[in-house]
Amino acid sequence: MKLQELKEMHPTIPSIDFNPFLRGSAGGRQRIASAINGALSSVGFIHLHNHGIEQRKIDACFHWES
Repeated sequence: MKLQELKEMHPTIPSIDFNPFLRGSAGGRQRIASAINGALSSVGFIHLHNHGIEQRKIDACFHWES
């Protein structure tokens, strides 16, 4: 199998910094919204960071799952 074929089968999960959406201009919000839309449309999953959600709340969500 060629490397390109492998990359197409297992794309890298996009990492998106949400800070410009929370604290930026209208153009920054549009840019982040477009990046999220593009990533979810093409890959189906994203790693969103600088979203402002406290780690303890995230941990609680994972606790509910178990």
